[in-house]
Amino acid sequence: MAITTPPREPDSMPVAERHHPPAASEPLSRTVFAALAGAEGVEPTDLDFELYDYLDPEALDALYRHSSSDEGWSVTFAVRDYEVSVESNGRVAVYEIG
Repeated sequence: MAITTPPREPDSMPVAERHHPPAASEPLSRTVFAALAGAEGVEPTDLDFELYDYLDPEALDALYRHSSSDEGWSVTFAVRDYEVSVESNGRVAVYEIG
């Protein structure tokens, strides 16, 4: 099964952006959730959805945790009206779509 999202404008700016430090004690998925909350203009505890409704956060955390700094990868997925881009360097960007 393929999941597609409407294309966003190529030069669009993120509505929220966070960076996950390599030595952070919290998992990458928390940074993703915080970025989504920033896009919504609320605290993470005020979001009315869970990240696992759209993506397996444990798989994302494992990918980040077990990849070397030499490996370049990115994951892009849709959450409601947003496209979330996560990069191997810890950059998390949230874009409006549609």
